[in-house]
Amino acid sequence: MIARVRVNPSIEEVDREQIIVPIAIPEIDDVRKFAAILHQNGQPYTDTVWGWPVKYSPEKATPPPDSKMTFTPADFFIGVWSVWWVSLMWENGRDAEPNLSIGDDELLKD
Repeated sequence: MIARVRVNPSIEEVDREQIIVPIAIPEIDDVRKFAAILHQNGQPYTDTVWGWPVKYSPEKATPPPDSKMTFTPADFFIGVWSVWWVSLMWENGRDAEPNLSIGDDELLKD
């Protein structure tokens, strides 16, 4: 999918026309499938996929610091916080469906 995002101008460019650029966003089903493959492999992963930075961290038996959780859940992240991102976290255990969060507020709606 091609989406559009507004580029925030610097202070010197406030009076100029807004800049809007097209960006390629992978389909959510493709993102889910890719995350599922990484989760099944269970190995840490960092790379660029579909032009976006990707990171996967497998579940750890130890809980996160200052948490009531009994383990650290596996998590997957693709994107850039200030533009577009998808996060999947297996908070209910390795074999449960992951919780999905999508950050697309910066994408312009047609």
